[in-house]
Amino acid sequence: IGSTTKTVYITPVRAADPSWVRTDYDRAWALYVQGTLDKEAYTGGCEAGTRIQENVAMNKRKQMYVNDGYTVKDVDWEYKPGASPPPPATPAAAAPAPAPPPQPPSAPQAPANAAYPTKDGLGRPLPMQTFYCQYLGLAHDASGKYPLYQNQLFSMATSQGAVQNGWKKYIETTFHPASEGNAMCAPIPDDPVQREGVMKSFNLLTQPATQTVIKVTWKP
Repeated sequence: IGSTTKTVYITPVRAADPSWVRTDYDRAWALYVQGTLDKEAYTGGCEAGTRIQENVAMNKRKQMYVNDGYTVKDVDWEYKPGASPPPPATPAAAAPAPAPPPQPPSAPQAPANAAYPTKDGLGRPLPMQTFYCQYLGLAHDASGKYPLYQNQLFSMATSQGAVQNGWKKYIETTFHPASEGNAMCAPIPDDPVQREGVMKSFNLLTQPATQTVIKVTWKP
């Protein structure tokens, strides 16, 4: 979201890097927007889903912003791992790096939650995020419709990929859908207005005529 009143920047839907990490995408997008478009923009973030889901979500969201009086600006930007400059570091800032080693107390906790890492590949703590998860079965259920499992929002400091893998396993081992389906977990913005827009986009993806919605309460 730009600092100029009611301006929003949106990129086209593109294939995600196989090692998708939302915080890396968010940071690269923020650096790009603030460095080339609007240095005071509140840049929102990036989300992942199937190409169909994200194209529908993007188009619905664009229309929503237009209806609310925003100027929507399309930005031809693509995430490229390693392309964004590293965070500024001073000699003093480098000193805290040795701090992680003296933290063996937390090591015993790792095996208990090994599937949900609390640090990224560089050893940095992952931020607390609120997740929304859904799972669309790709085979008809007893009602003749596709089952769509929707989970309530929950917060956790781990990677989006870990949450999505856990959610997929939970649905398939608990509900035993007729065939493997499309699992998706996405971090939801903390900003109330943005969160409302994102959730509205996901709800617009449901098709009552062809889908049976099942509400689920799950947290890793």
